Amino acid sequence: MWERISPDTSESTAESSEARTSPPRGPERMCPRPTRTSIRSPTGSRRLSDRASSATSTTTTRRTIRRDTMWTGTGKWTTRTGPATGEWSDVSGQLYGFDYAIAVIGRNGVVNSSGLYAFAPGQAVPWNFVQGVPFGLDAHRLEFAINATTLGLQSGYGVVYVASDWRLGYDVALPDAAVARFAVGARAATNAVLNEVSPQPNPEWIEIANPTASAIPLGGWNLVLVRGGRSIVIFTFTTQVLGAFGSGTEYLRASLAAASLPNGNGVLRLRQGTTIIDQTTYAQNVNTGQTWARFKDPVTGVPMDTNNDAADFYISTLPSSGQANDRHRPTIAVAKTASRSIAAPGQSILYMVYYNNTNTGNANRVWVNDTLPSGVAYTASSAPYNSVSGSTYGWIFADVTPGAHSFTITVAVTAATTDGQLLGNVVTLNYVDQVRRSLPGSTAWANTTVSRPTITIMKTATPGSARPGDVVTFTVYYNNTGSAAAGTVTIQDSLPSGMTYQSASLAPTWTNGRTFYWNLTSVAPGAHSLTLTALVDPTFTGSVLVNWAFLNYTTTGGYALVGGNSSVIVSIPELSDMMFVAVVPLLIIGLKLRAGRKKE
Repeated sequence: MWERISPDTSESTAESSEARTSPPRGPERMCPRPTRTSIRSPTGSRRLSDRASSATSTTTTRRTIRRDTMWTGTGKWTTRTGPATGEWSDVSGQLYGFDYAIAVIGRNGVVNSSGLYAFAPGQAVPWNFVQGVPFGLDAHRLEFAINATTLGLQSGYGVVYVASDWRLGYDVALPDAAVARFAVGARAATNAVLNEVSPQPNPEWIEIANPTASAIPLGGWNLVLVRGGRSIVIFTFTTQVLGAFGSGTEYLRASLAAASLPNGNGVLRLRQGTTIIDQTTYAQNVNTGQTWARFKDPVTGVPMDTNNDAADFYISTLPSSGQANDRHRPTIAVAKTASRSIAAPGQSILYMVYYNNTNTGNANRVWVNDTLPSGVAYTASSAPYNSVSGSTYGWIFADVTPGAHSFTITVAVTAATTDGQLLGNVVTLNYVDQVRRSLPGSTAWANTTVSRPTITIMKTATPGSARPGDVVTFTVYYNNTGSAAAGTVTIQDSLPSGMTYQSASLAPTWTNGRTFYWNLTSVAPGAHSLTLTALVDPTFTGSVLVNWAFLNYTTTGGYALVGGNSSVIVSIPELSDMMFVAVVPLLIIGLKLRAGRKKE
């Protein structure tokens, strides 16, 4: 059966009375019998204009009608006495000619069939199947869609939406006259909602939102307050346009004159002309700093709309005019811990990065960027990174639900670190809500201090100048100036040709008589040295002797660190230099003897 509700022209709070209807003679005869459902008129149901979009429209006409078994029709309407095309039906005392009908039928919450039918006069069943119709069903609504071009809409055509309840048990498709019928608020091509209300004692304003995929021009729309049986227009839209959902302009605030919204059980309506698009009765306990706000879907961020104020609205303590409301929304702050506060080269540090969502809505995207400090190398992470630039690794997480979330990053401390170096690992987080609006980001860090041995080698010779047959003592210093012991220290010393080993203060670990090795363990911080004595061969004829020493060392964990080397030169004076020293005194004595003879 078909029903139509006239526009709200009375400026009254009362709803339109039950419509008089007569069943159509078409689609119900050719469809399987649907389950009987308990259908009622939802509180504050919307009433929209019957006038359809122009014939040039190519967008999909999508409508949501509450509950289960639905019928829609499209056709040219006319007066009771004028002509009409299509299947004639009396809807609320108005004759309509329906050229097309959409039938969506099911039972027990499951849709069994859905299709578009065209009027076919002269047939026993005057309807022909045209095509299937996509639909969606959940606990609150049934949605279906058809492209406007398929209907061939022209100027003068419109769309009427009706619903009826059916009795289970009849295989003949006749509606049960005993079942109560109700007027479903017709859904127009636009579906704006009242999203947030700020009444006295706050600055007075109203925000509307567009949850659809198309922009809505608001020329001719208005806001009406109903109190004490009187309807007062408190705001009139002119050239404003409400952007498509996700465009960034889908929320619009209307600032009101003082005393427009007294605090207490006022019925607020959003109208297109005189047709009610949406309405809500805002609570009387909205206090200072609060608003009457609509919930949004925790997954999609779309304003929720069940036509039930108790389910759709709440008192918000975080007014958010011109943007999505605070519920449901994500709240994410990054935190970070390190498995070690002190680390040595070669050791691993496990960073735990937390991005817990402590609120009730999903985050559409979360970006985490972790910058590793100098002196560590990335080795692994529990979640694969999405990007890397220099020492900054990036992760992107999608649809982050409320709850705990974390991943790990493992790095290795390298030999390039210095003792006492602070390894500060910084992580930043940015995220957007379900509708991709940026929310405040956060930064966290974890610090680890390097504790390591630092050993350098230095060598001296005493004396620094020697003759063949002299003994030279070499001292090798391997001081540990770090804050941790070295696991092993290896020193190699090779005597140059022209010298013969005599002794050492610390017995070599291994030697072949010319090359000597000392393998030392657990070398604690502090001063350390050893000596090696060698004889300058009596037959040595060179001018210098160069002695090299090499050192390598590790951490207590066996991680090799950068060693070093040192050399010392022993000078060997030439024979002519020694003769000059001996001859000079003789010359001086000779000069004195000659001087004595002259005096005589």
